[in-house]
Amino acid sequence: MKLLYPFANVMGLMFPLGRLEDGGTCEFATPKCHDECCACNLDIEMGIEFTVRRNIFNYFLDNRPEDVAAKMLGELKRGKCKIFTWFASGDCPSFLTEKFFAVVKGLDDAKIIQTGFTRNEDLWEKCHKLSENNKRSGMQY
Repeated sequence: MKLLYPFANVMGLMFPLGRLEDGGTCEFATPKCHDECCACNLDIEMGIEFTVRRNIFNYFLDNRPEDVAAKMLGELKRGKCKIFTWFASGDCPSFLTEKFFAVVKGLDDAKIIQTGFTRNEDLWEKCHKLSENNKRSGMQY
């Protein structure tokens, strides 16, 4: 199973869009997010179906952070890509914050440049403790 797909000339992670109760991962989305989300409105998901995005999310749920990071590193290496975009669609729900950060940290330790936006404030705060390569991560309000 593949976790990463091309996005904006790098590799990106795509989780399901929308509210948790609808099967999405955007727990912290505001009405403005839903109205202006580029993943929703600009059709940038590049043909990645909901079931594929759901399977990617389930992989995160079902596997250890070390295994997720190793799989992602393998895919980045095969794609000859050292820049990675989190949340080309979707976001990190609160119950996955610690696990997700462990994956982010593993990629940071491997010198992968990471970018992306999250509305998960706890994840955003944790990411600011990473290397200088990744301090430009942002939070969309």
